[in-house]
Amino acid sequence: MVALHLPDGTLTQYGLSEVSRTTRARVAPGNAMRLKSVVGLREPVHKRLSEGDINHDPELSLFLRDETAGQYAYHYVKLGCSFYPAAGEVFDRAVLEVALRHADDGTENRPIVWSMSPLQASDDSEISVEAEMGSSFKLLSSKVKGGKKTRGRDVYIQGYGEGESSPFWEIRKTDTFTLDGSIPLHLIVRASADDGAEGQVTLSTFVRGRRFLIIPHETLHSEVPVIRFRL
Repeated sequence: MVALHLPDGTLTQYGLSEVSRTTRARVAPGNAMRLKSVVGLREPVHKRLSEGDINHDPELSLFLRDETAGQYAYHYVKLGCSFYPAAGEVFDRAVLEVALRHADDGTENRPIVWSMSPLQASDDSEISVEAEMGSSFKLLSSKVKGGKKTRGRDVYIQGYGEGESSPFWEIRKTDTFTLDGSIPLHLIVRASADDGAEGQVTLSTFVRGRRFLIIPHETLHSEVPVIRFRL
């Protein structure tokens, strides 16, 4: 097991504007109502993994040499989001999406998420602030509290799309977890060694059955702002 360290990216805060409202299973257009609650997105920080990052671990070194022999590069990407609910407003759910593509729009050897963490987190586990990587460059997911799983656990983070180019996390409010504070997220991305990759991050939030898109504080519009990064 190898620990991966990167500083946190810059956090940008956004306000919320209603774009649709669900009432008794019916969806209606929103009225652009502005909430007092705020969300934040961290600028992704990343680095291309090398022998120095894996402490010359024999198994990982062999994997790195085999996989990067002129074809692939592996990148560690650290990102995250934050939630700041105002009084009387509750975040029910949020979806953070990452879209990867070839830097030159090519389709061969398209970049994929090799591993993501947490892949799942529940009320009997805790999220690691720093990433830990095991064999075959797979990230370790959330740790079980006390080393023992419990029955009837509530899942509050679920990752989807591992091995694909468009992964996402769904973060849900449960009886034991509220969307309040910061949530660290981690990716290992496999990309072409020569062409690299580009990515973008978006975040949608759902408040008491109403869906809101994040917007800059100083303007009011219905488009989702995008944070882009290049590997």
